[in-house]
Amino acid sequence: MANKKSLQRKEGYFMTLPACLLGKTVSLNNNSHYLIKYQEPTDKDNHVILFEEDRPKIYARISHTGEFLQSFFLNKTHDPHAARCLEQCKQIEAARTNSPLTQADIKDALNDEEHAKFHNKNLEKLLSDEHLQDIKNCWPSRLLSSQSMNHKTSNSLIHSTLITALSTANPKKSIDFLLLHRYDRFLIHLMKHFEKSPTLVTDILSYYYKHHAYDEASTFLTRLAKKVSLEDVSFLNFVLDESRKLNKIYNQSSVFKQVFLTIYQRGKRKYGKDVTSWLSSITNEKRNHLKQDILQLIKDKKNKETS
Repeated sequence: MANKKSLQRKEGYFMTLPACLLGKTVSLNNNSHYLIKYQEPTDKDNHVILFEEDRPKIYARISHTGEFLQSFFLNKTHDPHAARCLEQCKQIEAARTNSPLTQADIKDALNDEEHAKFHNKNLEKLLSDEHLQDIKNCWPSRLLSSQSMNHKTSNSLIHSTLITALSTANPKKSIDFLLLHRYDRFLIHLMKHFEKSPTLVTDILSYYYKHHAYDEASTFLTRLAKKVSLEDVSFLNFVLDESRKLNKIYNQSSVFKQVFLTIYQRGKRKYGKDVTSWLSSITNEKRNHLKQDILQLIKDKKNKETS
């Protein structure tokens, strides 16, 4: 029913990880256009609802690469998955209808703090509240969809209030929400939760490995290396060990070297001549045998500098 190739070709969904389909336009063979406003990912595909303006019209199953596997008009076929998704859409719509946040507010929130007009004095609180509600329920975010479709600045109020919301939201639900919207780069804002509960990092890495997204896993670990507290010996050790494990899983990766050098250079800037003592504190050889691998990296680095 739907023009399957147009979604793949126009949006470039040839990727390993499940794509965020929210806000994407789909055209049918009769040139009618529909907007994806609801997405529910599974391990193999996505349940989505396509809207015509504000009306839900079509249910579809779409693969992670953007291929339509099934689709039908909601008024013609009954399906339990479609019924569940439609009920969720109704709940989301009811919450949006009762929200004091207007479309004019959302448009204003696309600006950064300096350029926003703030006709609504409570704008930032309302944005944070909606982010929190969406995170709690893992709802498709109209705020992030608006940011994606009308990108003005990465420092928008939508983004700054998302960061604020992530600081108090449930970390596990925050991870699910960010991955749904492919906001992987915002995972770093959960650092304080990662340091308290390293299993959250393990969960994210397991998600990437399940989808063979080793480059994304490497990027995530490198971001952690740039932000992790240099005093948190246990978590530093954990990040190094996880990066070493990734190197063994994915032979093409050099993430262990990247992560170590990032942490080491930060340590040199902070501790100076005492960097060796600090480094010894994060290489607990008895626990995970990191020391030998790290010493080899240092030796390789010195040999390279000498040559």
